[in-house]
Amino acid sequence: MARRPDPLHRDAGFTLAEIVIALAILTIGLMALLSTFPVAFSAMHAARQSSTAVFLALQRLEEVKAFAASPDPLKGFDNVTAENFPAEPYAAITGYAPYRREVRIADSPPVPADTKVVRVTVFYHPTTDVGLGADETAVSLSTLIAWR
Repeated sequence: MARRPDPLHRDAGFTLAEIVIALAILTIGLMALLSTFPVAFSAMHAARQSSTAVFLALQRLEEVKAFAASPDPLKGFDNVTAENFPAEPYAAITGYAPYRREVRIADSPPVPADTKVVRVTVFYHPTTDVGLGADETAVSLSTLIAWR
C-alpha cells in the first residue's frame, strides 16, 4: 500500500535562508530606487523654475506687442521704447517674487524697415539642495515687431 505524505513533514515551500536572501535582494533594489528620488525632485523643481521664467518672458513680450498695436495716442509702435517697459526688480512681479525682468528694445537694422527687436530677459536664482544658488540664471526671448 502506498504511503500518504505526512502534512507536518512536507518538502514543499521556501526555507528560511531563501526568504532572507530574497528580502536582502529586494531591500537593495528598493534602496537603489529610493536614492533616485532626491535627484528627480531637484530636476523637476529646476524645470518648473525654467518654465515659469519662460512664461514670464512670453507674458512681457505679449504686453509689448499689445502696447505696439494699441490705438491709444500714448502707446503704439512709435512709443515702444525701453523707457515704457522699465526693469522689474525681484519681488516686483505680482505672484512671482523670486524673478526679475528686463526689456531691451532696439530699432532693427535698415532692412527690414519699421521694425524693432524686443528682447525680454527673466532672471532667477536656481534652488539647490541647500537653498538658493548664488549665481543668477537667465532665460531670454526675442521677437521682431513691425509697424503696419
